[in-house]
Amino acid sequence: MGVAGGRLHIDETPIEGLRREITEELGVSVEVGTVIYSEQFMHSRSQQNHLLLAYEVRLTNPAQEFTPDATEVDEMKWIDKSQLYEQKIFDNCLRALEAYFR
Repeated sequence: MGVAGGRLHIDETPIEGLRREITEELGVSVEVGTVIYSEQFMHSRSQQNHLLLAYEVRLTNPAQEFTPDATEVDEMKWIDKSQLYEQKIFDNCLRALEAYFR
């Protein structure tokens, strides 16, 4: 399970934006599944309303290597459900991961 994200470009659908962000940040291509979590929230710094959409995704080729962009990715690791609460993560992302692991 991973958390990659960003903002949509003009005229980009959420699925297109997710594919683009994952390719830019992790260097892999994915098939996008269903929405597993959504939440509207107020961004703490900008005080703007935001919408978080979390999708289930699968690698298009399970053998492809991850090549994270060092300017975008500080840390990358695989975790399972038992390690979820040991992670330093934004509360809304934690709720999305809880939904995924249910």
